[in-house]
Amino acid sequence: MTMSINHADHMCESAPIAYSKEPPLPTGNPVPAPVIKASETQVGGDHYTSMGLQPLEACYRLYGYKGLKATIFTKVMKYINRNKDNEVEQLQKARHCIDLLIEKAKIEEAEAVAALAAAKFA
Repeated sequence: MTMSINHADHMCESAPIAYSKEPPLPTGNPVPAPVIKASETQVGGDHYTSMGLQPLEACYRLYGYKGLKATIFTKVMKYINRNKDNEVEQLQKARHCIDLLIEKAKIEEAEAVAALAAAKFA
């Protein structure tokens, strides 16, 4: 769509200005966003990341993946069901917990594949 705007305060006619509904496409190769690990971040403060070992990481080391999964299930349910004014932050905390679980599941999966490969060639 093309619109003509008359700038009366400048006492001249302006050239038609073209408005586009979509922004121009970037040129060149897009730069990938840096990967930020869930285990290195925290939503809503720094009281866990400032510790030497975050509580969920300690849970994983003590009780393994299944223990961590049970703990994260409980935390996600807590965050989803909280009745607070900052609902978006509570949902971000729940998502962060799930991201952490995904991170650990990838580690578990890679270790299982490596163990199978080692057993196959042993």
